[in-house]
Amino acid sequence: MPQGRVFLQFLSGLAEQMRIHLSVMKNSLTGKREINLPNASDSIGTLAAIHEKTVDNLTAEEDAYLKATRHHLPLYYVSSADE
Repeated sequence: MPQGRVFLQFLSGLAEQMRIHLSVMKNSLTGKREINLPNASDSIGTLAAIHEKTVDNLTAEEDAYLKATRHHLPLYYVSSADE
């Protein structure tokens, strides 16, 4: 698998974990939707740090994915925190 695809797959896995923590997706282990705001916040921070530290080494596709994910997931966080 090309290195760029591996990195995108890694980012996708982080984003999926955030979606699970924000109850956007079911937890595959429990089959339930569960909100875990502290873990979601940590994951959002991790994704932001990865983006900031790798910004000069990203492909256009990787950069677009990170920007979109960093935009959308905090919106889910705010929505989940209000519930």
